[in-house]
Order: sequence, then structure tokens, then C-alpha cells
Amino acid sequence: MLGMINFEKQYKNILTRAYTINFDNPGKGNLVYTTYEGLIKIFCCKEGKLLEAARKVGEKLGVPSFKYRLLPTDATILMRDKLKAIKHHGIRRKGNACRLPLVHR
Repeated sequence: MLGMINFEKQYKNILTRAYTINFDNPGKGNLVYTTYEGLIKIFCCKEGKLLEAARKVGEKLGVPSFKYRLLPTDATILMRDKLKAIKHHGIRRKGNACRLPLVHR
């Protein structure tokens, strides 16, 4: 996340006019897109063209929306600062529980 914090500082003028799509472990588990993120405080993907596109493509490709309440990600930083950002994430589900893929082996 420190990388995204520094990236945002350096390119804030561009990011305020851009759509940011963050891919996090897309090859692991089931692909979802996040409508909001946050462990304690919740940050949302802004309504608009980016979320609308994610919904349309998700319907066609079978990629559901997901309310991500685990560890913060790079997209969380951008959502926190009210920038147009969304994350596509690979997750593992077991019943109603969500687990992050084991990628650090």
C-alpha cells in the first residue's frame, strides 16, 4: 500500500480525471469486483461509468460484485480519497466465509 500512497501523491492530478482498475490475485480463486472495501471504515467504489461497466461486464462474464471486508488493498487507498477506482480480486469461498488466496508461498 505504501507504493500506492506514493503513486497517488505523485500522480494525483492525473488520477482525479482517470478510472483506476486494480487487479489483485486474479488467477487465484474466484474472480469478483469490489463495490466497497474496508476492515473497520468502509470506502465505496463511486457510482458512475466505472461501476456501471463492471456490472455489465460482470453479468456477461459471470463475475459477481463483492463487499470486501478484509485487509486493505491499493484500491482502498484510492476509494478512501474519493477517486474513481475499483478492484477485481481473486478470492476463495468456503461456505459463507471468504478467504484470501494463498499467494505468498
